[in-house]
Amino acid sequence: MLDERKVAVETDFLVERIDGRTLVSYDEREIGFDLLVTVPLNMGAEFVARSGLGNELNLVPVDKHTLLSTAYPNIFALGDASDIPASKAGSVALFSAEVFTENFVRYVRGEPMTACFDGRVVGRQPDDGRAHHRGLQEPLALGHRVGGQHSRDGRAPGAAAG
Repeated sequence: MLDERKVAVETDFLVERIDGRTLVSYDEREIGFDLLVTVPLNMGAEFVARSGLGNELNLVPVDKHTLLSTAYPNIFALGDASDIPASKAGSVALFSAEVFTENFVRYVRGEPMTACFDGRVVGRQPDDGRAHHRGLQEPLALGHRVGGQHSRDGRAPGAAAG
């Protein structure tokens, strides 16, 4: 359909500037356009960069299932602060919040973290499996449980090596 309508999709094109109706990339490639729809690079907050916790995009690298920092054993990050491979929409923070809460409580107790963020960004009704908007009265299942624990060394956080 895109070919039929003469619509071109260009990926991996980092825009340096726009000259009239032409995009110019940092590597000097040029693309003319009639209608431009672009998504800017999503950067994390400047305070994350200043804290030293962030990566080159100012996002805190975390285990994508437990939300525990991969660099610091006592830091969790979720929502726009984390580098999980999901959109930076509010729904991702909402869906990851319960997983974080359960894992944090287990972490401070020295228990294995068993809650696992599954990357979901849309609620699902169990009866038909289709995506639905979540109303205030609808139950919301967040994440899912998996067998085993999620500490980096295979022990519950805080457990002594044996």
